[in-house]
Amino acid sequence: MEFKAKITYGRYGFTLLEMLVVIAIIGLLTGMLFPAVAAAKKAAKKRKAISEGMNIAHAAKAYKTVYGKWPGQVQDAVDKTYYGFGAGGGYFNQTNVIGAMVVGNTYHNPRDKVFLDLPVGWQTNGWRDPWNEHYYIAMDENEDGFVTISVDSKTYVATGESAVVVSHPPNSTIWVKSWTHQ
Repeated sequence: MEFKAKITYGRYGFTLLEMLVVIAIIGLLTGMLFPAVAAAKKAAKKRKAISEGMNIAHAAKAYKTVYGKWPGQVQDAVDKTYYGFGAGGGYFNQTNVIGAMVVGNTYHNPRDKVFLDLPVGWQTNGWRDPWNEHYYIAMDENEDGFVTISVDSKTYVATGESAVVVSHPPNSTIWVKSWTHQ
């Protein structure tokens, strides 16, 4: 009697079809993740704009407490909207306000107090929001108990606030404000 060893060939690895199915499943899961990541980034930018706007408004209030006037301007009979880097478009220069709150500006800030931590490069481009647009800043210059801020064709009135900041994401109907009540 003769015994022959039966050789069986085992199956090792994946077939091409199995690999394609795994790749397709990974692709579907990744595709479902993109909208969630995009929404999280949008929410983070909005939160950053609100936080920076509140910081600018609080710094302007602190400046007024220390010096008895609003930063970068002389008391006036009307509220003004400060926007951009350089005058134009019916707005006053934002850097007049921001620059007055900087350490080293001994003309507007003779006590050299730190009111605001500024991002690098603000002197050449102004302080920009997360969408790379300038902030709109307004203060209650006439001290009537509310601030009127004009942004493009829209006007906001913030009651009970003395300094407010607005940011506007491009291609959006959303306006990010530094105050929570009207």
